[in-house]
Amino acid sequence: MNKVALFDFCETIANFQTADAFIDYVRSITRRRSMINKEKIRLFLKRTYILKVLGRIYPRYSLNKRLILWQLRGFTEHELEQYAQTYYEVKIKPNLISDVVKELINHQNNGWRVLIVSAGYEIYLKYFCLDFNIPLEDLIAVKIKFKRDLCLGCFDGGDRLWDKIDKLNERFDRSSLISIAYSDSPTDLPLLKWAKEAVVVRRSDKISWSNNLNFKEIVWSK
Repeated sequence: MNKVALFDFCETIANFQTADAFIDYVRSITRRRSMINKEKIRLFLKRTYILKVLGRIYPRYSLNKRLILWQLRGFTEHELEQYAQTYYEVKIKPNLISDVVKELINHQNNGWRVLIVSAGYEIYLKYFCLDFNIPLEDLIAVKIKFKRDLCLGCFDGGDRLWDKIDKLNERFDRSSLISIAYSDSPTDLPLLKWAKEAVVVRRSDKISWSNNLNFKEIVWSK
């Protein structure tokens, strides 16, 4: 039987949430006025609870994440590729969770196919895949939309977990797989339950939420 290991990325392989932090990184490096002004708008909407109310009305729309991504509108694809590679090297790479990386490499060495299934952005996650010999076809992540080499500041396709589950179902017959999934969050329960075995990755100062689900755990500390 084929063996597939599915890894969430943010707070599972890397010890922080990488998607919004990527846009924060680009803003801090470029100090582009349009980004700063859009961030002020987002913070105003957040402070006045407008964003919270809209989030309740449209819970599946990822409004806050969309407003942050909107700040990249107008960058060229070449510019963002350069920022993405540097972001991976200076922000992500030093913050990988070593115990989980060891598990990933162990799966590879034992003939498992490793997939990264993440709500992070493909533009920088591909550099992790290149670093760890994971084919880019086995990266399921959020794409940023470009037109004529310019970033439109929006998703290219969906960003929800169910979009990623659909892609897994398109690729694999679950009944013919030996499968395991790794994630840090109860919001990823559909991913964890998709696999036949599940491992929850938890920081040592966080309370376990998986005790009643009989999931294994990897506990790490800073």
